[in-house]
Amino acid sequence: KQRNDLEKKVTQFEKDIDSMETENSEIESILSQSDVFKDEQKAKQYSRRYKEIQKLLPEIYQEWESVNIELEKLLASIES
Repeated sequence: KQRNDLEKKVTQFEKDIDSMETENSEIESILSQSDVFKDEQKAKQYSRRYKEIQKLLPEIYQEWESVNIELEKLLASIES
């Protein structure tokens, strides 16, 4: 059961990371276009979300790594 729970967490973190990285790339592309700044409100929204993702991604990577290490330790103890 613990193994299954950890594997589910790892999978969910991987999906979250993939989703955020995709969104991050899309926002970078949008922000690289000068016409986005014609609409100040939209530019602020994109910039705000970009900063949010930049803050969240390292945190999610760290959580993913911790769960991965926990899973590896569990698997190693099962194999011993």
